[in-house]
Amino acid sequence: MLIIALTSNSSIVPPLDEFMSQLCYNQGCTDNILQLASQRVTDGCSSDLQSDGLSDSIVMTAFQQYPLVREVLCTKT
Repeated sequence: MLIIALTSNSSIVPPLDEFMSQLCYNQGCTDNILQLASQRVTDGCSSDLQSDGLSDSIVMTAFQQYPLVREVLCTKT
């Protein structure tokens, strides 16, 4: 739904709000799950990552940033 809003002339606010609501109402991923997911991506997509110039450390860093990004997105002021 977010992709549709980005490629059309409609506002991105409603789909982004819905995405963030769904993300924030569910429990966040555990560190163990994030580490496993990171490992699966680096193992299963290594040739694609290499062809795009992305190292394993970049993928791992992205997964490590998930808790902080989720916290920032889900903070309601």
